[in-house]
Amino acid sequence: MALVQTATLPPAQPSYVLRGHNAQIHSVCFVRHNTRLLTGDAEGWLVLWNLASKRPVAVWRGHSAAILALSSWADDRLITHGRDSKLHVWQLKASDESTFSAVLPVEDSVTPRHEPWLLHTISVNTLNFCSFSACDASPPEVAQLSPDATDQALLVAVPGETEGNIDVYSLPSKAKLSTICAPSTIKLGKLFSSLLPGVC
Repeated sequence: MALVQTATLPPAQPSYVLRGHNAQIHSVCFVRHNTRLLTGDAEGWLVLWNLASKRPVAVWRGHSAAILALSSWADDRLITHGRDSKLHVWQLKASDESTFSAVLPVEDSVTPRHEPWLLHTISVNTLNFCSFSACDASPPEVAQLSPDATDQALLVAVPGETEGNIDVYSLPSKAKLSTICAPSTIKLGKLFSSLLPGVC
């Protein structure tokens, strides 16, 4: 006897569609307590959207190749990882949003834009298309005592230069803390995903 299920609800429909990228969107991330959405595309363009007005508040080309992943670090820092082998940390305060271009890539993808303040850059391996992962470096009880992001460190895991390895860095120091090696007894192949609990 076969069990047949039927859907009782229609498929979900979007309440709004944000249009503005010329290329495929590769990563999205809610930031600033879900009041903004950061999107990154296959050409390295980044758009920060105001979700109340459904309009862009900052548009810039942060990478020369496709965006692999996006994340946030506190309310004023955005982390972007591109296929150009760079991981960037940008500072973009809510009070500064009005100083950035809101011209979308679909309208003009040639004119250079004013970029947010580039706080940190780490050169990373992107030959395997694996994105980064991040988490707070401080234990939760310490983070509660000092909620200011300038006092808190962040751990970032990225694919290592050797197949199957993971490199762990600390921000803001950019110090390489560790390389997690693939087990020598097992052939794992390329790393395609890493996940640390916690940031975006």
